[in-house]
Amino acid sequence: MQRVVADVRGVSLIVVGSSTIDDVLRASPQLKSRMARPVKFEPIAPVDLPKVLAMYHPMFDGCDSHVIGRLDAAFAHRNFRRWARILQSANRFAPVFNHEGPLNAEMSERILAELVVRRR
Repeated sequence: MQRVVADVRGVSLIVVGSSTIDDVLRASPQLKSRMARPVKFEPIAPVDLPKVLAMYHPMFDGCDSHVIGRLDAAFAHRNFRRWARILQSANRFAPVFNHEGPLNAEMSERILAELVVRRR
């Protein structure tokens, strides 16, 4: 995985969530003239997931790959927005359960119970 760092000072960035950019442009044609380059975001490749998450937050750095796999299969599905929700729950639970360091299996099960049960 290659990490790309860009200087974006003076650049406006608009992030639009849609299954296709065409849907967005049909709904808001005024955006087309303002769009220099559309970028499609794909789910994180399974092989890259532990590395990406470790760079994202220390809670995932050193996290067992089985824990990451379980969270991903049960909830995140390689979607970064869902991993942000997992992190939000982990940060909320950590002080309650006096947890420090990387996310572990016990914490991940508590997180899944909250996130998966809440969705039903």
